[in-house]
Amino acid sequence: MVRRSVVLTLLAVFACAAAAFAQRGFGGFGGRWVPFSIQPNAKYDGRFTFVRVKYETAPGGYWWRGLPSWAHGYPLAEQNLMKIMNEVSYLGANEETINTLALDDPDLFKYPVAYIIEVSWWTLTDKEAAALRAYMAKGGFVIVDDFKVPGDFGSPGWEPFEANMKRVLPNVHFYDLDPTHPIFHAFFEIDDPNIVPQAYN
Repeated sequence: MVRRSVVLTLLAVFACAAAAFAQRGFGGFGGRWVPFSIQPNAKYDGRFTFVRVKYETAPGGYWWRGLPSWAHGYPLAEQNLMKIMNEVSYLGANEETINTLALDDPDLFKYPVAYIIEVSWWTLTDKEAAALRAYMAKGGFVIVDDFKVPGDFGSPGWEPFEANMKRVLPNVHFYDLDPTHPIFHAFFEIDDPNIVPQAYN
């Protein structure tokens, strides 16, 4: 009876630990654990709402605190950006709710800007590639952020992004923008694109 009680107690402890483990979210980078859950999307009401693209993360892409690569900085990065945009413009953006959508979600077409991050680990299905092509052809604007050089945190570098974009737009060509390009002088005067030093690359 005592042995049976010990075994049942141990099973109960392991079950509670597993439940707590599951509720804490993804595993941690450097041994830390970070709770993670996707917030509910705001219903479309015509206001500008920031959309982050969620995607299936390629192997090796769970390096930052164990989160999927698309979730790096979510949701604080875009909440801060929307607060800034509301301070410097009349955008009237939704500051609190950040929508997360897959590329093949029809709701994506309700929003003019989509943000995708950590594209070194971005995987893309044929359906998602076709949906992104249609979104861009309709005028959707895509912000792509946060590339790693090959080898940093196990990153495969630029190539996965380029390969995916060639599936989206088969005739796409990439080229560097010169600092004299008007985009660097449209709002801020940016004479050197390297004005913000990268912390770890």
